[in-house]
Amino acid sequence: MTQAVPQSREEGRLKPLPSLFKGDAMAIDFASDLDTIFDTDEHAQTAIYIRQGYASAQIPVIFDNEYSTAEGIGEPGMGVPSPQVLCKTADVPSASHGDTLLVGGITYYVQEVRPDGTGITTLILSRDA
Repeated sequence: MTQAVPQSREEGRLKPLPSLFKGDAMAIDFASDLDTIFDTDEHAQTAIYIRQGYASAQIPVIFDNEYSTAEGIGEPGMGVPSPQVLCKTADVPSASHGDTLLVGGITYYVQEVRPDGTGITTLILSRDA
């Protein structure tokens, strides 16, 4: 059984109920949180992002190059590198396949763009174009 959400009425019109949270105590500053996460003095490093047809830009990224196991049917797995970066969506608003990223002196090509809806985008990379 679902429970109805209480609403108040005035002259036949619905009015919102007063907020349960008063003041700014519950406000969340996501931009500040992202700045902390992508602070190059802490977790991130600077990369050079080159969008096709545009000037390059230095952006903070969190780089990961762990190995994944590629398995064939009935065969033992083989480790392959899976480079990817986390970055602020605002830094790569129109990222697309084929863009390049220079991280630690190595050029990577964007294979896939995965924005997560929270202001962070994962760029799946490859050393091959």
